[in-house]
Amino acid sequence: DKLTWQDNETFFQVTWAGYYRLIFRVNAILSQLEAIGDDASIGNKGQIIGEAKFLRALAYFDLVRLFGPVQLIDRVVYAEEALQMPREDINKVYVLIISDLLDAKNNLPAQYSAKDVGRATKGAASALLGRVYLTQKDFPNAETTLKEVTTLGYALLPNYNDLWNYSIEHHSEY
Repeated sequence: DKLTWQDNETFFQVTWAGYYRLIFRVNAILSQLEAIGDDASIGNKGQIIGEAKFLRALAYFDLVRLFGPVQLIDRVVYAEEALQMPREDINKVYVLIISDLLDAKNNLPAQYSAKDVGRATKGAASALLGRVYLTQKDFPNAETTLKEVTTLGYALLPNYNDLWNYSIEHHSEY
């Protein structure tokens, strides 16, 4: 009732650990892709990089809004090293978030076919980037970025209640 939380709340412990597990996995994927170099055998390398960076940006965006300064880990580190890393200034975290979302935007398709619906898209990256700009009170960039989303072919359903009609799969708001 006082809007205060104890530092031993399970929600925060699980959230912190889960997001850093995701960040570790993203960093591992990016590290492996970097080690491969320009090998043409991975035809969707850009898409994989875009999806990974989208997920890392989303994790850091949630972390920084929940915890303020957090550890900024943009490469593979293991527990011993991570325990020694200090929390970084919020602005440095936002620099990585924005950089990751710009990369994601440039590497992700505007939409997927039915079997891949639900994966991160250029529109998702742009919408999240716009939200980041809004959070930072960077209204000109937010407006520009969010206007881009309106040009990607998304549309609202004509009937609001259809949002909860599960017989309509893969609709325009999905």
